[in-house]
Amino acid sequence: ETANGALPAKAVATMTAITRNAEEGLEGDLTYQNVWNNTPKPVSPLEAVASGSVKACLDMGAMAMVVYTDVMLPATLVSKYKPPVPIVVVTTNPSVAAHCNVVSGLVPMLLDTVTTSRETMPLVINTIRKLGIADLVAGGGAGG
Repeated sequence: ETANGALPAKAVATMTAITRNAEEGLEGDLTYQNVWNNTPKPVSPLEAVASGSVKACLDMGAMAMVVYTDVMLPATLVSKYKPPVPIVVVTTNPSVAAHCNVVSGLVPMLLDTVTTSRETMPLVINTIRKLGIADLVAGGGAGG
């Protein structure tokens, strides 16, 4: 209803700017803890992995996260914990890629086939660089 009226495009642009500004003000560890503390326990194994991956992202200062999946649940569970980095969802499912566009933090990457992460990661890294969604540099970080 907010976007109705004489200037709907301007209203949507304003709402987008407000949302981005609010999300940029969120502090990663506090947001993660808030979501985790308000999640009913015990969690499923898949949610435990998603939560743990976001915690690891925060602990290591990662620049992006990558989820390989052909269903939405793993990606939405990672997004639930609001990591402060983009979540690239590598999928061969066009429906999953389309749905990623409406979930906070998800960036779809639709491929015809996915063999192994070792073979597809260079393509993922190149895509991240081309889209400018993370400031990736060559190297292995603190661990080499």
